[in-house]
Amino acid sequence: MAFARQGVYDAAAVQNVRLEHIQKCFGVSGGSYAIVPALKDRMDFSFHDLLDERRASPAAAVYGDFDLVLCCNLLFYYRQDIRHQILEALCRTLRPGGYLVTGEAERDIVATRGGLRAVASSSPVFQQSSTP
Repeated sequence: MAFARQGVYDAAAVQNVRLEHIQKCFGVSGGSYAIVPALKDRMDFSFHDLLDERRASPAAAVYGDFDLVLCCNLLFYYRQDIRHQILEALCRTLRPGGYLVTGEAERDIVATRGGLRAVASSSPVFQQSSTP
């Protein structure tokens, strides 16, 4: 988490990032690419126990309302009942219209849950319905 919080990457790490995004979102110094402060200040990196029923969202967020939640390559490790519990927790933290991105292996798992729609059939990106 400390590495992600620094927001500094080498050229290999950003090689597949569009040039327009590199110019807009990164400052370049030598061979390093650092996320610009205006963007970095809007991000929070924290831990959250998805199986803790006492907490609906990460403590730092208090109420959730996330625009984007990334949960890649996790759900397929759990039984169906636990998957359902985790998906419910993730969806509670999304604001209406927010996005949930999963791994390819989880696309079918998430697609069966109501309240989320696939943004594109070829990607594991889902959008929360605009009404809770």
